[in-house]
Parts: sequence; structure tokens; C-alpha cells
Amino acid sequence: MSLATPDGWDYKKSLLQFVDEAELENRYESLRTENGLDVFRDIKTGKEVCKLANNPNE
Repeated sequence: MSLATPDGWDYKKSLLQFVDEAELENRYESLRTENGLDVFRDIKTGKEVCKLANNPNE
């Protein structure tokens, strides 16, 4: 997998997080789809996270 980032960007200091589908289903509550993104809430922290929508036109 390739990821384009700006010069000086550091993954460890970023908010970027990779989650597999099983964890997504167990740890996150689906909230909405907006602007081509599925928005979820982390059940443990309450923080909202996004991923590219499966059906962005819905």
C-alpha cells in the first residue's frame, strides 16, 4: 500500500489509524455517511473516526 504525505509528515505523530473490518464492527458504532466518508464513534473513547464510504452516493 502506498500513502502520499507532505514533507516532514510523521505517522507516529499523526492521528492516522489503520483498523481492520472486524475491529471496526466490534469497537466502533456507525453514525452517518457524509461527504463520501462513513463516520463512526469509538465506543471506548467517544472519538469520531472516518473511512471512505462503501457507497458514497447514499
